[in-house]
Amino acid sequence: MNSIKQFNQLLNSDKFDRFKQWKTYRNQLTNFIVDNYENFHDEALILGTGNSDDLDLNSLSKLVSILTISDIDKESLEKAFIKYDLNEKYVLKKAFDYTGLDSNIDWNNFVENILKFQEESAIDYYFNKLNKAISTYQFPLRRKYDLIIISSLYTQLIFQQGLSNINILHNLNYPKELLKHIEVKLLELIPIVLNKFNENILTTLKKPSTLIVLSDIFEAYNHSLFFKETSGLENIEKIYQEYQDKYGIGIGDYGLINMSEKLKIHKSKWFEWPFNEDKTLFVKAIIFKN
Repeated sequence: MNSIKQFNQLLNSDKFDRFKQWKTYRNQLTNFIVDNYENFHDEALILGTGNSDDLDLNSLSKLVSILTISDIDKESLEKAFIKYDLNEKYVLKKAFDYTGLDSNIDWNNFVENILKFQEESAIDYYFNKLNKAISTYQFPLRRKYDLIIISSLYTQLIFQQGLSNINILHNLNYPKELLKHIEVKLLELIPIVLNKFNENILTTLKKPSTLIVLSDIFEAYNHSLFFKETSGLENIEKIYQEYQDKYGIGIGDYGLINMSEKLKIHKSKWFEWPFNEDKTLFVKAIIFKN
């Protein structure tokens, strides 16, 4: 079964020429960060760098004295480093897991383990073990940073991999009533992952410091009515509030709300992310101050 690292390597594979297709989004997002940060003597950390098709590492490396780029996928960091022709003296690479589950045997053998369980109590016990592993995990970082930038990670931290595993179980004809229970337990696990992730961020920030968080909130097919209503971003905040009132908060929302309970919001802005030929993501960027 794929580890989190292997799963993210698949996500980072580029079949869309993302660097070219995301140019406008990359420039807009990078300019937003550069325009709102000018402490050139500081140290910065980017979490979820990947291939960095969505952020211009050249511009960001000039923004601070030392920039550390991080991702669970070491190969993607190497590609980003080469792509932007970065200087090892000023840009550091740090590959590590953000959840505490990448080396976890229980999580990495999710399907094999679940197939053994025929009762909800056994599934509950299994998820409790995952909960404990997540709740006790600390980032393996020795430095503290003046600026941290979090790429659109909240919706990627184990959730997509969990859904993929559930789909495998469905194809293996695992009992439907137990699959529904697993879906519930997975959703219950997500706030624990996000809260612990945010707590680890706080322990990595200096005081005072700046945190910039990007979170994909909406997903729209490019020919859909929702895309037409949302594209251009003129009414997106109103649409966002109405959506929350009607449907509640999603994973991307929860990560931002959870962080806003810990730090003060300084500024926010929406962006359109042309994710692929068929789909656009609407991303909210928030600048927090510590």
